[in-house]
Amino acid sequence: MLPEGIIFGGWPMGGWHWSNVDEKTAMAAAESAADAGIQWFDTAPVYGFGLGEERLGRALKNIDSQVYIMTKFGLRWDTKGTPFFETTFNGQKRAVVRNLSADSIQTECEASLNRLGVEIIDLYQLHWSDGKTPLVDVAGVMERLKESGKIREWGVCNLNTGELHNLVNGGLKPASLQFSYSLLNRKPEKSLISYCEKHKIRFLAYSPLGRGLLTG
Repeated sequence: MLPEGIIFGGWPMGGWHWSNVDEKTAMAAAESAADAGIQWFDTAPVYGFGLGEERLGRALKNIDSQVYIMTKFGLRWDTKGTPFFETTFNGQKRAVVRNLSADSIQTECEASLNRLGVEIIDLYQLHWSDGKTPLVDVAGVMERLKESGKIREWGVCNLNTGELHNLVNGGLKPASLQFSYSLLNRKPEKSLISYCEKHKIRFLAYSPLGRGLLTG
């Protein structure tokens, strides 16, 4: 089973970049989404530097309906390296680096399982490519995690058509591609969406309301 329809976006649950959303509000939002029939919940370790996943995990305990979890890997704040970006959260400076080594991916997967309080991740996604690690190597790690029962499916985020093509040509087709898409950003219409349709890769739009700009 793959995501379809409206997906709950978990970035605000961690508070980072979203005016320090408190736990009560974050959990209430997730529980209300489930009550409204939403089944898929998307998050990432970097959303609140672990806090977003932890809060979603606690909210899941209060949800009786069938739900599915999507999270990501590849952005670390607890390892050294050239910063992908720097930010401040709860008064602390954070340097976020991209790490796509096999050991790092496996470590992140275990950490996400623990924070979410689940035994398997329904869709595990590459958050951002680092531009140097071969994507087929990353996909190989995903296949091993799938075989070991840690994840059900794997996908990618923020890849261009050429990068997707390299994966497909290598015989390692992702189940999904998540990319920014809205009335304010229609770039995916040029080639990404049609490529996904042709190769039966589920296209998932993030920020479909332009991070609030299209809400009026």
